[in-house]
Amino acid sequence: MRSLFKESLVAAVAAGFAMLSAYFLALPSLAAMLLVAVTTAVALLLMTHRARAQQAQRTHAFIQRLIDGIPDAFYIKGAGSRYLMVNKAYAEERGMAVEDIVGKTTWDILGDPSLVEEWTQEDVDAFAGIDVYKEQRVFHVVTGEERFRILSKRRVENEEGVGVVVGAHFNITQWKLAERELQAALAREQNHRERVQEYVQRLFDTIPMPVYVKDARSQYQIVNLAQEREWGKTKEQLIGVNSISLAPNETVASTIAREDAAVLNGEVIYKEEHKRHAATREEQFRVVSKGRCLDPYGQYVIVCTLFDTTQWRVAERKLQAALLQQTALRERTLSFIQRVIDVIRDPFYIKDAEGRYLMVNDALARERKEDKMALIGKLSYDYTVNATEAEDSLREDRDVIAGAELDKELHLTLPASGEERFMQVVKRRCTDVDASPVIVVAHFDITRWRVAERELARMAHEDPLTALPNRRSFFIEAERVFSRAERYDEALSLLLFDLDHFKRINDQHGHPVGDEVLTEVARRTRASLRGEDIPCRWGGEEFLVLLPQMVASEAGVVAERLRETIASLAFTTSAGELAVSTSCGIAERQPDESITSLIARADAALYRAKNAGRNICILAAETGPT
Repeated sequence: MRSLFKESLVAAVAAGFAMLSAYFLALPSLAAMLLVAVTTAVALLLMTHRARAQQAQRTHAFIQRLIDGIPDAFYIKGAGSRYLMVNKAYAEERGMAVEDIVGKTTWDILGDPSLVEEWTQEDVDAFAGIDVYKEQRVFHVVTGEERFRILSKRRVENEEGVGVVVGAHFNITQWKLAERELQAALAREQNHRERVQEYVQRLFDTIPMPVYVKDARSQYQIVNLAQEREWGKTKEQLIGVNSISLAPNETVASTIAREDAAVLNGEVIYKEEHKRHAATREEQFRVVSKGRCLDPYGQYVIVCTLFDTTQWRVAERKLQAALLQQTALRERTLSFIQRVIDVIRDPFYIKDAEGRYLMVNDALARERKEDKMALIGKLSYDYTVNATEAEDSLREDRDVIAGAELDKELHLTLPASGEERFMQVVKRRCTDVDASPVIVVAHFDITRWRVAERELARMAHEDPLTALPNRRSFFIEAERVFSRAERYDEALSLLLFDLDHFKRINDQHGHPVGDEVLTEVARRTRASLRGEDIPCRWGGEEFLVLLPQMVASEAGVVAERLRETIASLAFTTSAGELAVSTSCGIAERQPDESITSLIARADAALYRAKNAGRNICILAAETGPT
């Protein structure tokens, strides 16, 4: 009974393979072309030896070996999506053994309801006579690796009229990945990636794949339709013919003989050829694959596939040319950027995320005292003054790479000349042409603006002739001192003095000499005061001094010392030595008294000193606040 069952099974499979050949001869995939060879061989062999039941097991094994020689997944399903036969490639694709798949259903193998529904519907469509042919993006069951394949399913009927579904998965991953790499390279240089990718995809979708089988004497046993189109000969004209005899010259004949002998000894031939097509003389690239397998009699045969890669090679050549063109444009663009930043008078440079100079301008090279190109690739931190500055710069760069924006001002003293410098440092994050993060840095020398600003600030609060605080500056400081005296009930006194007969000096010697006298009075005044005292040029030849934490009697001592300092020593001027004296009014702040009231009382005391003969100091009367 078992023998009869096996014989019936073999007969059914043989009939199915024979009927499949008509369909697979038109399929443009490697698996389909191999199947033409396989099915033709199986049909011929089984029709010849069908009567010999003892050959059934050997024939079945031969069929299994033939489909195992197919590098892509191949399977046959019966009713209910039950697997009748699978090859090793399909078993490896599922991560299972062949014997663990045969006899099971799609549900048993997949388990995923969504996939089972899809695959089962495809089987139903195929049984109904609807051919299934589509490209899929999947992930390997075991490794999880991304894969691309063409799935083909079609119904055929055995000799008893029972329908089966023959399916094949053609792995096109390497070409898809090659296409992806080329497109990624070109995408960095130009914006036409999608159109090129679609073009390359169309090339892959139309590749013919000739397949043929030869015996140990290099005689053709099986030839598919694609090979017929390649050589322009029918199967009948090729079967039984020695392939070496068809070689166009001695060199090719010798190569065929040598390769066939090597394959029969167990070697696998996998090579790429570049030549002219025998018929059209057009340039042709193709990948040639040769391997061996056992026929039903245990004799080795040679299985050969020819994969035409001409369109991909031509496309690659075009892509390489486009890439070279874009690279040249990129170099010209970088050269233009370099010329632009060289125009910037202040240091300007670009660093990578590790702090290495990628591009610098002439100004930075002059500052570093190095050749511009010699700086490229060096770490910017190597040019910092000390470790602390290097750490600060590194931290700033990390923050900028993370998205922060840096604007800071540096106040430097050049070590060689002692020259004071102010620098505005700006750092921003950017991405280069390769989409890598970079740091763009600019140093703006703002020394003259800061010096001018400082000078303006000084002029706003300082008398330009004597360098003493002016009225505005005095009132700012006086408000602070008065507030403290009021809060802590501290003493506070004020001196108001002017130069006696100063108008005579201006009239007799001119205003420049008068300015010399005023400048010297200011110098002697500062020398006579404490650090916390606040002197001020009140106007003309009048001077005012605020004395914090000092009562009237102590202020009188200071006033007398100041009067003596001015009157005791002649002033050396461009007009010669001049005698100068001063009169002074002294006032101590009363409780709740305002600044203006205190100054008014001191001014009244000064007026009395003038009337009393000058060159004296008089204490103001203690009157109530105004």
